[in-house]
Amino acid sequence: GWAPLPLALLPHTRCVALRPGSRLVTRARAPHDDDTNSALALYFHIPNGHEPHVHYATLLLQQVIKQMAFDDLRTRQQLGYVVWTLAPTYAGERFFGWVIQSAEHSPDALEAAIDQFVAEHMAPVIASLATDAALLEQHKAALILKHTLRDKTFRETFSSARSLLTSHRYEFDRKDRAAARIAALAATDLASI
Repeated sequence: GWAPLPLALLPHTRCVALRPGSRLVTRARAPHDDDTNSALALYFHIPNGHEPHVHYATLLLQQVIKQMAFDDLRTRQQLGYVVWTLAPTYAGERFFGWVIQSAEHSPDALEAAIDQFVAEHMAPVIASLATDAALLEQHKAALILKHTLRDKTFRETFSSARSLLTSHRYEFDRKDRAAARIAALAATDLASI
């Protein structure tokens, strides 16, 4: 027979703490030598991302930047056929991430394009939200709608319940809490990320 591992033997997911401004680069070769595709997954650590206001500010920033990044990096610069922005968590830490897959550009070129996009667009976008309250409210309303949609299928309901139970958070009113936290966000919360 078999038995589950004791809790003490289960592996712990960990995350390397890098000094501010440093980078960790991991490279992997394509499985086939004739494959011309390359990809880049670039993640920026968000300090205190476990705090609710930072968590939701990161999600709001990702939503605001998502379409602009797609239009610039994929459509205008034609860097690759996959261009995503993400706000994932890993080992309890929050990140702001980028994924680009390209058949024509190297990972170094993709990274340079992301760095340029961040340098040219992030601060002006955040500043525009600080001066245009209606635009900020529009983005907040869209994010609230996304987080308060009710589960439509049994699979979605089961997945939501399982997520609550396995995270040990037991916030059965989490959608209402999310809406209130998002509604309370200000442009200064985005600037602090």
